[in-house]
Amino acid sequence: MEHPTDPGTTEQNAALTRRLSAILAEIMAVKGGLPEPLDLRTSFTALDFSSVDYLEFVLNVEADLNIDIPDEALLDPALCSVATWADWLADNAAALRTPAIGTSSA
Repeated sequence: MEHPTDPGTTEQNAALTRRLSAILAEIMAVKGGLPEPLDLRTSFTALDFSSVDYLEFVLNVEADLNIDIPDEALLDPALCSVATWADWLADNAAALRTPAIGTSSA
């Protein structure tokens, strides 16, 4: 079974970007929604993201994709938009996966 962060086809990367965009839209709904059209390279800061919004985004990404994002990534200023997160997640997919419940991680 393919994992949502598996690198590969353009469609897989597009699917990952759509999932991250949906998470962003849920958070931004409270603030009146996303600007139209949304450039996925727009920084979170330009979207008036607070540190709490950013943490909620990362936690929701972890839960939605069943991955574990290291603390170093949270503090990486290069990960400042949906587009940069999607690229980073695709590049680091194997290292981020969490084992399924009841399976051996050995």
